[in-house]
Amino acid sequence: MRAAVLFCAGLSLTSVALTASALGQEVLNYAWNGYEAEIPADPERVFVMESRTALEFALLAGFPVIATDWDETSHLVLDEVTERLSFRAEPNAELALSYEPDLLVVGRGWWNFWQNNGSFNSDGFDVLVIEDANSADWKELMVGQLEAVGRADQADMALASYDAAVAEARPIIAELVGDAPVAIADIWAGDQYVLHVDTFDAAVARDIGLNLVSSDAPIEDGYQAHSAENLDAFAGAEFIVLWGGDSPAVDNPLWQRLPAVEAGKVYELHTANSWGFALAATDFVADLVAYAEDAAGR
Repeated sequence: MRAAVLFCAGLSLTSVALTASALGQEVLNYAWNGYEAEIPADPERVFVMESRTALEFALLAGFPVIATDWDETSHLVLDEVTERLSFRAEPNAELALSYEPDLLVVGRGWWNFWQNNGSFNSDGFDVLVIEDANSADWKELMVGQLEAVGRADQADMALASYDAAVAEARPIIAELVGDAPVAIADIWAGDQYVLHVDTFDAAVARDIGLNLVSSDAPIEDGYQAHSAENLDAFAGAEFIVLWGGDSPAVDNPLWQRLPAVEAGKVYELHTANSWGFALAATDFVADLVAYAEDAAGR
């Protein structure tokens, strides 16, 4: 069958329909936050088009993932039969079609980008677009979308597992860090040193009792940007969790003079844990506990 589909893909993508209605599957009328689509109620062959929000959601939902875009740094655990692919930012409809999927899953950010650039022809596919979760409201985003695909039980289990990790971490953080401020940050182009204030990772950090650094700078999309001359907000941080630590901006003498930097208490904010749902949040909790333990020993 797959060979036949490959042959069809070479002729005409639109001549092959892999939608739930065409395949005779039970149809779910998905609707959430303005996105509506007909998708299979119980998909059997799911093709995931990006390795972060979409893949995590598919795993949380219990979808049978046959193939996915994959990042080797990911903390997510896949079934042995799931094929790991690499096509970041270069989606290929023929490649997707070759796996005979009955559902494509993709995050909103990449989907909007591909649609705006006309780089992916979704004709003949059922597509589930997942709202990306770089938000302090990640729990509501996760639960709402899982409920919309009929997976309320999976949402409850995911939150219960996360809550258990938080409950285990809180006394450790209280003992090692107390009320000492901690910075979650990254470095943007133009040598902007950015505090995470109202983001996914900031919300997780607060859940385990960390007191996060903030400043009087304007908050835009959850972030506060600072020039090198305005790093006072970082000065009191017991330790810093940083994305973009390979930026030349870390060599700036003003950054190097920060107490946490001088003490070697700067830790990596792994890209895979900088936003997501319960799986990423639980993994980030483990990172934060490990960083607190290391910082306490310095």
